[in-house]
Amino acid sequence: MGFLIVNCGVFILFLVFWAVLFLHYRSAKNLLELINHTKIGYLRFKYKDGTIIEINDGMRGILDLGPGKEDLKGRDIREFFIAAEARADAARKAFMRDKKSVNSVYHFNALSGKEKWVLHNSQLVRDLCSGELVVQSLVEDITAEKESSRHVGEMEERYEKLFKHSGDMVVLYDQESGTIEEANPVTWMITGYKDPELIGRSFEGLIHPSFRKTLRDKQGELRIMGVARLEAVIVCNEGVYKEGWMTLSTFEINKKKIVMAVIKDISELVREREEQKKRRHELERFCEAAIEREARIHELREELEKEKKGR
Repeated sequence: MGFLIVNCGVFILFLVFWAVLFLHYRSAKNLLELINHTKIGYLRFKYKDGTIIEINDGMRGILDLGPGKEDLKGRDIREFFIAAEARADAARKAFMRDKKSVNSVYHFNALSGKEKWVLHNSQLVRDLCSGELVVQSLVEDITAEKESSRHVGEMEERYEKLFKHSGDMVVLYDQESGTIEEANPVTWMITGYKDPELIGRSFEGLIHPSFRKTLRDKQGELRIMGVARLEAVIVCNEGVYKEGWMTLSTFEINKKKIVMAVIKDISELVREREEQKKRRHELERFCEAAIEREARIHELREELEKEKKGR
């Protein structure tokens, strides 16, 4: 009787074990379907030697392996990427200590040659069946975000160099309000204003009233094309005017649209141009007078010839 009870107990435990395993399988399957739908990578591999146990299409895409039908199970996951992290050993030791990684950024190169950045959440667990240490990871591709961030950083660095070292006036103003936020030292020198006197002022206020409508029209062009150019007169301190050739371009800092106005002082060029126009006008008048004089001389000669013949 006791033997029967023991056998029944073992049988019940056996049924419970398989029921839990079945429910775990169904739950895991549903979770994998959800993960595949969201394009997130799922990877499960042996910690000891990197042998792949499970890998979904999302992870294959992240590794640039494409949707091929090749079964990767049983392969070493390290075959499919080249680690770019110099701190790989330290990261591995930290993972062993904590038994997990939360929102960790990992940098590698796919076999296709593409540089990749991923955000992964990984956990070290023991497999229910084999008892082996297994790594389970959810992986999200953040390469586009990283490249975008790097591109913005490069743009900001380039604009900062231009801002500080340019030989032209450079004024930064908010695209929506038109309020000046920064101006470089050349701007202070040419306009006669000091930095605190410019900050918070309207950029349009620096432009002569005769050119403000043109500036507004160019703002519309700037919103569409991202760049606009115009010639305008700058109103400097103490009522001094300076002619300038202006290039407007937009970029984003901290999610705010900023316009960078690079203004080349062309006052001397304009004066030379006016002088040339004046000289050309004087030359034209001189030529006209010379032509009239020649015509008058010709008329006098004809009259003189007529008088001679009349005698």
